[in-house]
Amino acid sequence: MMTNFHMMPDPFWITSHGTAMQIERPQDIQLVKRAGWGIKVVGKPGTYNVFHFPIPTPIMTNEGGFKLCVNGVMLQFTTSSDDAIVQSIFINDGAVLLEDYKDVNLSGNVGYKSFYVDSYAPLKLGIDIVIHVKFGTEAQEPTMIFEAAGCSFTFPYSL
Repeated sequence: MMTNFHMMPDPFWITSHGTAMQIERPQDIQLVKRAGWGIKVVGKPGTYNVFHFPIPTPIMTNEGGFKLCVNGVMLQFTTSSDDAIVQSIFINDGAVLLEDYKDVNLSGNVGYKSFYVDSYAPLKLGIDIVIHVKFGTEAQEPTMIFEAAGCSFTFPYSL
């Protein structure tokens, strides 16, 4: 945690459409469909996969050369059943882990969900929202629909 810095009250958001999502293990996916509403992914039963949402990240401002900080991220998604489960979410700045949410176990009509970042370190590279998903073996097709992901940025200022 940084000392001598506090957050200004007005964060701003940069979001990414669902079609920008990248799949880490495409060999474990049965179907990928990108459309105006987002991305539909059907996992192979009994597999685990990792999805990445790269967020365009302004790392420095013209406001005195301050580097931005992250307040949190949001996801908007739905799963077809309790057999497609978002198990954990990681928020990275390049290779540096900013925050991890383990055992979130989200499924069904999740809709809009926010995750906050406690680390106020200045950004260095770029934000990646990493989503770990387990696809079960039940009869219903393990499907995920991701509509969007985004990141809330703020400006630090010195005391």
